Amino acid sequence: MDQDRCATRYLIPDWQMKAEGVVEHRARLISQMNRLSKERWPKGQRVIRQLLASDLGLKSWSTPRQSAGARTDWIHHTLTEQILCVYGITLLSEIPKVSKIAIIKEPYCFTGLYEVDELQAVLPLIKLAQSQIPKMEVTEMLYLLQSLNLQMNGYFSEPHVWQPHDIVRIAVESPAGNETGDKIMLNGFIAECDGLNILA
Repeated sequence: MDQDRCATRYLIPDWQMKAEGVVEHRARLISQMNRLSKERWPKGQRVIRQLLASDLGLKSWSTPRQSAGARTDWIHHTLTEQILCVYGITLLSEIPKVSKIAIIKEPYCFTGLYEVDELQAVLPLIKLAQSQIPKMEVTEMLYLLQSLNLQMNGYFSEPHVWQPHDIVRIAVESPAGNETGDKIMLNGFIAECDGLNILA
């Protein structure tokens, strides 16, 4: 008998997660990645590291130009011998225009659609902080913003995981168009095997 399965996917803004919750969340994901990589490469030297733009065939985290209301492919990349886990995003543009991110799992056509506008709720506070401390160095400013938790970070309620040779397809939308694109970092991990020379 088939079980009724439902995936609930939504974006959790950074300020709704306590610092210890973020640490626990990442620890659970690393544990999951470790288990998946051990199943895939039981005899190999496994490495779990932070996701880089180059892992997805990108030169940077910049999105392409978007026409008003159109869904534009940003990433369309086939993994090699890697396991990928994406657990959230960080909006890096000063005033982001992208309002939706669609994560499409091929060949199953499962789509996770996320509204990212809520992450911009901290923009007025960031601007206020910037106006009050104009003489601070960049590193001091970043430290202050981090300590105030004023980042446009969002965590997916359920991470997205791809296995080796899966196609990673992610699209973006901007309702009013976006001539220059945004900078959006995907937060995640890559698991890969360095070699197969270690005995089980």
